[in-house]
Amino acid sequence: MRAKRRQLSVEVGGAPAASDYVATMAVNYGSGVRLVDFQRQPQEARQRINQQVARETNDKIRDLIVPGAITPFTRLVLADAVDFKAEWRSQFSMEATSPGRFRALDGSERRVAMMRQIDRFNFSRDDGFQAGELPYQGDRMSMVIVLPDEGTFSDF
Repeated sequence: MRAKRRQLSVEVGGAPAASDYVATMAVNYGSGVRLVDFQRQPQEARQRINQQVARETNDKIRDLIVPGAITPFTRLVLADAVDFKAEWRSQFSMEATSPGRFRALDGSERRVAMMRQIDRFNFSRDDGFQAGELPYQGDRMSMVIVLPDEGTFSDF
């Protein structure tokens, strides 16, 4: 299992950043602090942040901040990227991967590669959702997948 921390970015709008804070961010997190104008150019600031995130993640994450999330009332955006690589405790077999139908929230469907395996995993079903846990080797980390009941995603 390997996690590599990438550059942390702090975007500050509307007020100068305190020099002690900026120094702490640079020394402890290898960050860059950039002054932006959230009040007059919120969408341009959002695009700059997304471009930085895309650079730091080798284009794995392109649109971290969605349109409208940054407004003239925004004062600080703190973004971090972690490149996490680990092996599953129970490996997926390439032979068990096959095309399947994926339905998006808007109801559209497309065919994507679906991984399958039979093993014992933690699973829970509760009022309004199902959840499953896929552990990584070493059992120190896991991926928890939560699936809201059909038609309840936005409420969930």
